[in-house]
Amino acid sequence: MIVDVEATPAHTYDEVAATRKMLTRARQRLGLKPDRLAADTAYGTGKFLDWLVRQRIAPHIRVWD
Repeated sequence: MIVDVEATPAHTYDEVAATRKMLTRARQRLGLKPDRLAADTAYGTGKFLDWLVRQRIAPHIRVWD
């Protein structure tokens, strides 16, 4: 089910920022908060993984070396 969309250029930083925005909006607007999030390695930055853990969202994302 698609609950939000944020268009970005295909740059990792922009995509990660958009994901954070969409998760925040889904919680604020719809009261939805995922327990876990799966994504490809492009989302496996330390900053994003840390943010997910602090949001109590279990990341199922390979760490980007």
